[in-house]
Amino acid sequence: MATHRHVAQVEQVGHGLDQARASTGRYRPTLSVGRDGIVVPLQHKIWQEGATATVAVLDRRGKRLGTVYLGRMPASGPGTLTTQRNALLQALLSQGDRQGLRLVSGTDDGYHPSDSSQSVL
Repeated sequence: MATHRHVAQVEQVGHGLDQARASTGRYRPTLSVGRDGIVVPLQHKIWQEGATATVAVLDRRGKRLGTVYLGRMPASGPGTLTTQRNALLQALLSQGDRQGLRLVSGTDDGYHPSDSSQSVL
């Protein structure tokens, strides 16, 4: 199922990027990436982080054309979600005109989101 999800997400965001590139306005098409996590109790005195990420496309006027949502159930560390998000971004950025694209990242600046943003994006 994960393979199908990845392909569908690449197609959806890629279609949004095509629309954004064809739009008119003063900004470059934007790929906006966000990530957040929450630490939740799973069992008595055992806490783990659940994580979510978004990849949104904005047109040349700043209008959001679509968003892909990524999420993971609580697990130790950020590995799976980070891998999933990075694979999506690499597939998108390898497809077309990266120079004409604006990439922005938003986070609440927790450890994993900020570490991931600094090292990857």
